[in-house]
Amino acid sequence: MGGLELTGSHTMNRILSLWNEWPDLGFEMPVMFVGHGAPNVAVEENEYTISWLKMAEGLPKPKAILCISAHWLTRGETRISSSENPTTLYDFGGMDERLYSMKYPAPGMPELANYLQKDLETTSLTLDNHWGFDHGAWCVLYHMFPKADVPVLQMSIDYAKGESFHYSFGKELSKLRKKGILVLAFGNIVHNLSKAIFDEKVNYGSVSMRSMVYGKL
Repeated sequence: MGGLELTGSHTMNRILSLWNEWPDLGFEMPVMFVGHGAPNVAVEENEYTISWLKMAEGLPKPKAILCISAHWLTRGETRISSSENPTTLYDFGGMDERLYSMKYPAPGMPELANYLQKDLETTSLTLDNHWGFDHGAWCVLYHMFPKADVPVLQMSIDYAKGESFHYSFGKELSKLRKKGILVLAFGNIVHNLSKAIFDEKVNYGSVSMRSMVYGKL
């Protein structure tokens, strides 16, 4: 297990001190899902990056951001980043070379990761001191919060769990919204590159899946 290791009374005192600094604010931060598209979208200003910035400008400044990215999948456990200074991950290939010079230097918040590990009941969290910001997260955050001055934690998705678990876990995470924490999820409705058909204008399987999801929302 990686991450910040706190023990004994010091642990509880620091956690209580941390949470006393985060009273209920009298309103809830939103939960947001952003379809990030291909990494190349993040390279320069366009209609998508401008819309991400406008989304953030309409929000109160978060005290922290909890990112849940479709690009951090774990099986049989849920992990949460606990590094003080997460790295920018270039978890892609064959993209615009300019992406590799882009960094998102937002700080982490190990104390909050420790608190969540002890407080959440739906599942046990494993602290991860090595995972940084994958492209699903930083490509969007780079434009939404360009100052990189809000602490960011990433949480993995346990791919072995079913819908009922994720629904219950989401309900438990919703209490963080009252503390000024923005829950921000990234991905796409359809993202199966092994099934992609690049020489056709329309992938009808993707269209069918998208229509089904839209109909359920």
